[in-house]
Amino acid sequence: MNTINGTFKKSIRGYNVGQVDAYIEKLTAEYDSMQRKYNDLLLRYTEEMKSTANSIKNVSQTLEDARERGFRVINDAKSKAEAMTKAAGHNAEKIVAEAKNEARSIVDDAYVELHKIEQDKKSISKEIMEMMNKLSSTIPEKNPA
Repeated sequence: MNTINGTFKKSIRGYNVGQVDAYIEKLTAEYDSMQRKYNDLLLRYTEEMKSTANSIKNVSQTLEDARERGFRVINDAKSKAEAMTKAAGHNAEKIVAEAKNEARSIVDDAYVELHKIEQDKKSISKEIMEMMNKLSSTIPEKNPA
């Protein structure tokens, strides 16, 4: 029996009730199965989005911390440079350059991690959308009687 287009034998007073009931039970089971799959996918999607949001939040916080740390490192380096300039001017420039490179490296690393997370988010979202499209294409449309 085709799930979408059920065929039934006629009996004295219409269609065979047993066949109709069996067909309805089969449709109900398939619908319930699809609904569970949809709910599972939706739950997975929601969990992935929460996880991705948390990861983005963590990376954003890391970026902010790195930025603040970079500012502190630079400010400390400037203070040291001023003190060292009085003692030995040529050493101050070397310390500032090292501090800036460290700050840039910290920020660059955070941006790389953020980019990876954004790519993962896009990939997961695309996969979930493809799965939802496949799932929705298997659910028959209601045809008005």
